[in-house]
Amino acid sequence: MFQRSALVIALVATLATTTGAQQPTPQPKTGEANPPAAAPSRAAQLVNVKLELTIVDERAQGASAPNTITLVVADRESARVRSGTRDDRVLNVDARPEIVAPGRVRAYISLEYRPAQVPDKAPISMVTKSLSAILEDGKSLVVSESVDPVANRMMRIEARATILR
Repeated sequence: MFQRSALVIALVATLATTTGAQQPTPQPKTGEANPPAAAPSRAAQLVNVKLELTIVDERAQGASAPNTITLVVADRESARVRSGTRDDRVLNVDARPEIVAPGRVRAYISLEYRPAQVPDKAPISMVTKSLSAILEDGKSLVVSESVDPVANRMMRIEARATILR
């Protein structure tokens, strides 16, 4: 009885592996191109990246002092800064650096900014930006410039990534 059970189990196992091997692999239809293979995901490097964001807000009354935010973030990790004051000033930043090549960092940046209100002037609206840019190690790059002709205001955002080894 035991020999017969072992023989049945071996026969079922053989049939299962043979049947699985005989199934055809799906082929693309005629005229369809083969889809490109997904690029293998590289592991994060064990280094930090210093991201510096500088906001320059120029109005008719003159440029306000630049606001600089510095974040030190591990490769492919995220950082968040949230700040606000009683007079409704807001500066919120989300950032995620990704080292993509030697000396090059892709930076994903989201920013909300509202400067201090000027007395006896119309309220200044909040600026919201979300972008990604390739930054060279240690070099600044203007990643955004916007003009508000109604408020006679120009805002520039500069970013710099430095790979810390």
